[in-house]
Amino acid sequence: MRRLRAIGALVAATIALGVVAAPGAHAAPNVGFGLSPLRVDVESKPGARSSYEITVTNTDDRAATFTFSKVDIQGDNDDPEATPVLLGGKQASSISGYDWLDVPATTTIPAGASRKVTVVVNIPADASGGHYAALMVTGPTRAAGNLTVGSRIAVPFLMNAGGTPPPEVKVTDVKEFVGGGTKIVYENKGKTAVKPKPTIRYTDPI
Repeated sequence: MRRLRAIGALVAATIALGVVAAPGAHAAPNVGFGLSPLRVDVESKPGARSSYEITVTNTDDRAATFTFSKVDIQGDNDDPEATPVLLGGKQASSISGYDWLDVPATTTIPAGASRKVTVVVNIPADASGGHYAALMVTGPTRAAGNLTVGSRIAVPFLMNAGGTPPPEVKVTDVKEFVGGGTKIVYENKGKTAVKPKPTIRYTDPI
């Protein structure tokens, strides 16, 4: 999983699920809803526990039951403005925040009404640096003739447990010298200082 470098560039990802209607099928029913906020930034410390409220607004014309789950997310180092990719569940990664989130189960909201739900962030005692996951809110599905529609919205949680982030080093050139020795040139793309300086030369003792 690539590191999510540009936290401010992340936006909520909305996914509509459905089956294409056959000719002459009824119009799709309204299954809309809204969320606020659409992103949660968490600046905390190892071992800390904190709670965050998400407001769910049912814009449907009838009461609707919403379910909640969580997924790991992936950003793009080459395009910090890109919408994060939802990975569909828990992923083995050093920046996975999946286990840090406790999410509610379900809530039923009357038509046109809003309700607050609470997401709890539990940061492990040995954690450091940035970890990322998303709350997934799924609305009801409805059938209209041959059409079945539904919707879900992901709210990214961008969680920083503190500590010094690792340097982001990019090797730009490697040269081999006659008689032994290698010169490595690299760029420090991160915000953490590194030593030695950006040019390293070492000689194979053999």
